[in-house]
Amino acid sequence: MADWIIAELQYKSEAFKTDGIISALTSGVFKSDCLIPASVKESLKAAVARLEQVHEAQKDYHPHSKNQVLDLVHPSIFPLDGITKSGIGEIIPIPSKSETKLASDALRFAHSLHRMKCPFSDKFQWLPCGVAFGSTNNPRKDSHAQNPSIECTITSYINNLHPDKHNELYGVLEQRIDYTKCIYEPDPDNIPEKDRPQRLPDENKEAYQQRIEEWGWEVRKVAQPEPGKFVPEEKVNSYDDDKKPLDERKTVNLQRDYGKTGLQVIVKLTNIHLTPENNKYDGGSWHVEGQLNKHICASALFYYDSSSITESRLGFRQMVSFYDADEVSYEQDHHSWLKEVFGFEDQESTVQEIGSVLCKAGRLVTFPNSLQHRVHPFELDDPTQPSHRKILVLFLVDPNTRIISTANVPAQRAD
Repeated sequence: MADWIIAELQYKSEAFKTDGIISALTSGVFKSDCLIPASVKESLKAAVARLEQVHEAQKDYHPHSKNQVLDLVHPSIFPLDGITKSGIGEIIPIPSKSETKLASDALRFAHSLHRMKCPFSDKFQWLPCGVAFGSTNNPRKDSHAQNPSIECTITSYINNLHPDKHNELYGVLEQRIDYTKCIYEPDPDNIPEKDRPQRLPDENKEAYQQRIEEWGWEVRKVAQPEPGKFVPEEKVNSYDDDKKPLDERKTVNLQRDYGKTGLQVIVKLTNIHLTPENNKYDGGSWHVEGQLNKHICASALFYYDSSSITESRLGFRQMVSFYDADEVSYEQDHHSWLKEVFGFEDQESTVQEIGSVLCKAGRLVTFPNSLQHRVHPFELDDPTQPSHRKILVLFLVDPNTRIISTANVPAQRAD
């Protein structure tokens, strides 16, 4: 096992030397502490300050967060509601229930208590802004002149963020978007007879069998299989032994593949504030981002500011197919190997916790929306001083699917 781990780290380090990006978990979670320059981080802090400097009565705290989570820009505020009409033209029809129903195979993977009752919303939708590649006709040309390498332009307003009042923040967000585009169980029946409990002279058959069964539960141990020789994930089904660590990353190039159509991005700015009186954040729940009609395919989180809090981590888990486990033969009721090897219990949802990533100031974390994630609890490092953590989140809408955006919907806020 240790040899496998060392080989994997050596392999991943080759890619890190080139682009400063680390593959944190094997299911598409990446992190970087150097991809976004410190100057962009400081510019972001300064530009967001205007959103923070409002009267307490105007602050929008996230529901059920004990006034700890402050939403500065959140897509659930003034989303598309599908009711108020604006402009001219035909109304886009609401998809039928048959079109939005999950396949039966997908429902099997989730325990009935954990299934989302409405995976597709026919009432609301978060509104993304448009993002084009290139800075032609960009109203923020001054900021691009200072950073001529920036190739992204926000082409429609960010919901809940006035483009004139916060023009500087738009420029910083364009920079931020640009930098981001880059099982064996030993069977007691096989134990030699001499090592098994022997039947006592006055013991009847039923009592002996019961004692054998209890003994079996005591001695049965799960043996973790050795992983063998390390093989990079992208080479498992490849005949190309010369494939380099970066080759897999280069297969998706947003600017090359979607340069003509551009992207759609949903923006969120959130602060978590702790005080000596309200000193512990309990963490979040397991979730993926948005319902199916939002078509979010990936998330990018930038932790741009943090002070005086204990270690904070973002945990990940993934759905797995239990069809593979069906192929494993085992004695009835002996299923402890499920937890030891696959990471989930019998009669529970088939999800595996795959690890977590430390969230610290200056770190960028990206992951696909096929993974569930959860913020772990944290608290004040110094119980006498207030603290905070500030996050910029960009949700990427599937570039192959265009949804209604702020290019189609007029601003709804009076301010």
